[in-house]
Amino acid sequence: MSEDAIGVRLRELFRVERIRLVRFLRARLGSEAEAQDVAQDAIFRLYQRRSELLDRDLRALLFVAARNIATDRLRARQRAAAHPDGDAVVDAWVDEAASPERIVAAQQQLAQLRQLLQELPPRCEYAFVCYKFEGLEYREIAARMAVTESMVRKYVLRALHYCATRLEGAGDTP
Repeated sequence: MSEDAIGVRLRELFRVERIRLVRFLRARLGSEAEAQDVAQDAIFRLYQRRSELLDRDLRALLFVAARNIATDRLRARQRAAAHPDGDAVVDAWVDEAASPERIVAAQQQLAQLRQLLQELPPRCEYAFVCYKFEGLEYREIAARMAVTESMVRKYVLRALHYCATRLEGAGDTP
């Protein structure tokens, strides 16, 4: 099975399982918005690794990836609660001290992401930026854009797919 076929299966899986996945994550995280975000991150991670997923149970992988991301977020919350004065942030920075090379690489990736976002249709770009960078929920973005929450989800997924594909060098058009 090709990467494209796996990509199609992943998109269909997410369409079918999204509600159950978000419900599962909301129970773990206690937040609809965070559950939606983790669900998107999980499918995005699987999509990035689709060449490695041949003949795998994609549904199980999706739920495991989502559970792992949620667990990481819960641990980060616990660390932040244990160090309300910000020590957790300092500890994380010390553990992952940024070398000049990593800083330059991060700046290059950010510039590349900005360019990719500008290649998207304006409404798709706007929905993605509001969701990922401003932290707005789908309903808030939908109200701003005068569209349905479903349309906002489609815009965000389209942006994620486009950016992932372009970052891999496949060059799909928006």
